[in-house]
Amino acid sequence: MIIDASVIIAIAQRQSKLQWALDALGKASQAFLRMSRVNIAKSKMSLQRDNPGAQDAIDPILAELGIIPLEIDRNIVHLAVVARGRFPLNFGNCFA
Repeated sequence: MIIDASVIIAIAQRQSKLQWALDALGKASQAFLRMSRVNIAKSKMSLQRDNPGAQDAIDPILAELGIIPLEIDRNIVHLAVVARGRFPLNFGNCFA
């Protein structure tokens, strides 16, 4: 399962969809939880914008949930460009 920045932000900020996010992640095999480094950066930037220093919560959350960062390689860049051409996605969501 590929994790989007909004899920991690919801967990870090303890938003109303926190339980939904944790339940969804709990149903997925931890062997398959991945998150693009672009989306990790997006999560940290969003938290930092709202509350300087809050971005430091991201790495422990990823570790606790067993989410493995995906390196950005040529293939992922290609797929992000294809996704942007096919769907009305923002930059970060293209990498998710």
